[in-house]
Amino acid sequence: FPLFPLMTAVALVALSRSTLLAALLDNAFVRFTATVSFGIYIWQDIVLTTMQTISPAIFGIGKDNPLRDWLIGCALATTIVFLLASLSYFALERQAIRRAARITRKN
Repeated sequence: FPLFPLMTAVALVALSRSTLLAALLDNAFVRFTATVSFGIYIWQDIVLTTMQTISPAIFGIGKDNPLRDWLIGCALATTIVFLLASLSYFALERQAIRRAARITRKN
């Protein structure tokens, strides 16, 4: 446990200088994910909890092929979370950000 924060700090410092990592992570999907990341943070717990409440076996627990069902459940949850995060970004967050920018420019 004590080494984990130290290893994380070393990785962050070392990787922040990596041009190869920057080239790999500089794409449309990663930029879009960063744009809607607040919505992902907000919606992920709601979606996962709701899915498990509606269908406790959705993530493969007690199934014949738990790995396959877990992967399907995760893919479904990821899709729903991204959809909700995108909707909340475009319907709410973007307008709030624009309004805050206008207020800041006026002052």
